[in-house]
Amino acid sequence: MEHWQNEPVKKDRIKGIVRRRDDGEGWGVIDAAETPGGCFVLFSDIVGVRYRNLRAGERVTLTFDCPGFRQDGYDYVERQVWQEEGV
Repeated sequence: MEHWQNEPVKKDRIKGIVRRRDDGEGWGVIDAAETPGGCFVLFSDIVGVRYRNLRAGERVTLTFDCPGFRQDGYDYVERQVWQEEGV
């Protein structure tokens, strides 16, 4: 991809929806228009005081990078994730 040849792409906060999760390994995938193909997420990067877990279909806010390599098959990697209040 063209952006791999430059500095990593850093974006502001965006909205996304959790596609899948792997509770045993502590990671998941978030879909957003700005991250075609999905964004890899580690549960340890969830911001908040609640138990750090995501549910498929849950709406979240995230920041992400495109580091220039594929993380577990995904071009995009989240940096921080915020769960919606009251979820």
